[in-house]
Amino acid sequence: MKENRPYFKKDRNIMRIIRVFQEHGDGLSTNDVMLHLNNQITLSGSRYLKQPKKGTVCQLLSKYPYFERMGTALEGSLSTKSMKVALWRLREA
Repeated sequence: MKENRPYFKKDRNIMRIIRVFQEHGDGLSTNDVMLHLNNQITLSGSRYLKQPKKGTVCQLLSKYPYFERMGTALEGSLSTKSMKVALWRLREA
C-alpha cells in the first residue's frame, strides 16, 4: 500500500528550470528564470520550440518542492520605480 504523500514528477519544464539554477546559481527572480529559459539551447544545438508561459513558471516554482523561496527584492518596472519580486533557489537535497 502506498503512503499518503504527493509524488512530484519531473517533467520537461521542471528539468529545464533545474538546469537554469545549476548554470546560473541561486537568487534568481521569475523574470530571470524566464529570460534564461528563452535563451536555453538543447543538447543538439537548437533552441527549444515550446516555451512555458510566465504563469506556468510561477506555479511550478511555488508548487514543487525542488525550489525554495529565498526572499524578496526590489526591481524596477516600466510602470513603477520599484516593485517586490520573489527570489528563488534550488532546495538542498
